[in-house]
Amino acid sequence: MRYLPNDDPEVDQLIRHEELRIENTLDLIAAENHAPRSVLEAQGSIFSTKAAEGYPGSRFHAGCIWADELESLAIARAKRLFGAEHANLQPHSGVSANLAVYFSVLKVGDKILTMKLSHGGHLSHGDPSSITSKCFHFKHYGLNLETERIDYDEVGELAQSFQPRMIVAGASSYPRLIDYEKMAEIARSVSACFMVDMAHIAGLVAAGVIPGPVPHADFVTFTTYKTLNGGTGRGDIVPAGARPENQQNHFPREPRAPPPSICWPQRRCVSNWPWNRNLKSGKKIHWKMRLLLQPALKKGGIVSYQGEQTTTWCWSI
Repeated sequence: MRYLPNDDPEVDQLIRHEELRIENTLDLIAAENHAPRSVLEAQGSIFSTKAAEGYPGSRFHAGCIWADELESLAIARAKRLFGAEHANLQPHSGVSANLAVYFSVLKVGDKILTMKLSHGGHLSHGDPSSITSKCFHFKHYGLNLETERIDYDEVGELAQSFQPRMIVAGASSYPRLIDYEKMAEIARSVSACFMVDMAHIAGLVAAGVIPGPVPHADFVTFTTYKTLNGGTGRGDIVPAGARPENQQNHFPREPRAPPPSICWPQRRCVSNWPWNRNLKSGKKIHWKMRLLLQPALKKGGIVSYQGEQTTTWCWSI
């Protein structure tokens, strides 16, 4: 860095300490990855000072011609990468992306059926500690304790008794493949929307390593800074063929000014994936995970994993 050491040496020193920590530490954190230098450069670019509230072609601020080009490019590439009808790369975080989808088709107090946090779900899927639980009425499905897989019979029974307006699939700690077709079928049986949060597996879906939810879901949310190996960011997409009312109501109605400097790394991230080297990177994730799994098996650990191609394995200790 050129100017920071002189302008703020204390902050510069902290950044250097963090760089050294990353270079000398193996952190197996599901919510992190190491973005390329080009992404880090973009996040600190001149776009970080631009206010661009609204959407391309319909902004509340002047001087957005290049910000519009940037976001439009990001949207086009995200749609192509995942085969989606619409894409939104403005959410700042996972919670804001999920809230954007919730509020696009639901009213405060509506019912949502999601996975239990203790069984592998996510905070933003209605955990009491999350703001989402203050806005909607959640009920949670779980795993069959013998098979350690989602109990789809329980999901179906809960859907019939609870009558949710939306059913959510996706997890932060679940090593199995999810049967999106079955979940979509359950959602349709009670006239509910079906949303998938694929934050932790988006890179594997993009690389074609595992089946994706896009053909079955009404909405899909994802992050760019996990297995997609981009900068901090989040997106949500509406698959092609989704119900028309879901397409029309998708985009968040709350006004905000997303920094284009964050949108660009997301565009850079999704545009990288069609390249051969990134497809290979996505496929290597599972291979490397298997290498790490072997020592655990040798030590006699009970591993919740039977060969399915996800990025997660759970070791009972």
